[in-house]
Amino acid sequence: MLDYCGCRTYLWFDDKGKKTRVAAPQYIDYVMTFTQKTISDESIFPTKYANEFPSSFESIVRKILRLLFHVLAHLYHCHFREVVLLNLHAHLNCVFAHLTLFNHRFQLIDLKETEILQDLVVALKVLSDDTETSQQAAECDKSHSESLSAVEGGGGTSSHSCAKDTETETDEAVCSDVNEVGDVEERIHLKADLILDKDKDAKCVDESSTARSFNEQIVH
Repeated sequence: MLDYCGCRTYLWFDDKGKKTRVAAPQYIDYVMTFTQKTISDESIFPTKYANEFPSSFESIVRKILRLLFHVLAHLYHCHFREVVLLNLHAHLNCVFAHLTLFNHRFQLIDLKETEILQDLVVALKVLSDDTETSQQAAECDKSHSESLSAVEGGGGTSSHSCAKDTETETDEAVCSDVNEVGDVEERIHLKADLILDKDKDAKCVDESSTARSFNEQIVH
């Protein structure tokens, strides 16, 4: 997508690699059609036992997530005020929060793609400080390496303890992500209320100015 909202047309590449310039509504329709068709494909997203994922699965998921991010970016840059007035902002921001957290965990979208909405990520505080988590992972890796050395030297199997700790940390991280989404949703409602209040204040100011002008005309 070219500049998301800075131009009138967007680039779409079909299955054969053919490049086409289309308007935003058509681009979004292509993205949603492609996504639905792909996730419904049993050969790509198998749902039956013993069926394997294709070797290209990661690249396909990367493409889907990148295209969905393009759609969100367009909505934020061109239609967010209309979304707020329709009272749909909480849903939009919740989707964005989930996508951001998912991408942060698996690093599927290039940083240059997500930079355009980085200010929104910071404003909504979607991502927390991962310094402590990184330190814990590094400590676990160190313990794991030491345990492997001990096993090779005839020591005990303390690596099992580290593996168990890693599993526990993973569960805690998932719960943390869920809690983060809840916190983000609360901030979303507060931000939306501020936007609506500003609109109401602006409307009141306009009405007051109009009434004052009308009164002045009557006096004169």
